[in-house]
Amino acid sequence: MKIIKGAAWFSGAVILALIVIAGVVLFLGPALNAGCENTPISAAVSPDRLWSAAVVEAVCGDGALTTTVVDTVMLVPVNRSVAEGKAVFRVDTGGHVDERPSVKWVEPRTLLIEAFTSPYAQSVVTSYQGVTIRQAPRIAR
Repeated sequence: MKIIKGAAWFSGAVILALIVIAGVVLFLGPALNAGCENTPISAAVSPDRLWSAAVVEAVCGDGALTTTVVDTVMLVPVNRSVAEGKAVFRVDTGGHVDERPSVKWVEPRTLLIEAFTSPYAQSVVTSYQGVTIRQAPRIAR
């Protein structure tokens, strides 16, 4: 009986560890979530027309019970595809449209990302190839 209880506890711990790892990989993983439905939401081109900041929404699910919706701000040279860009900010919005981050260029090399304060938000970088990325809290309407 002790062996059966020990095996059940161990298999439960392994399953929990796999779920945690899958969540971390999904949230902190590659620039765009492979295997997810990635939809461009909005974009803004820098005043010097060298960069584009794009908000991309990734809807990922296991087909049964779990679905995550992560919005990623990508910094992309204007002559490249979004998939070749650099993720600079992520937030799990849970699919709430009003919680998506917004982007605007305040100077040719300064991008401002406005987003609600959330424990599910992650600033990936604060600068990339000479572009400064700043964050500002979004005020609820």
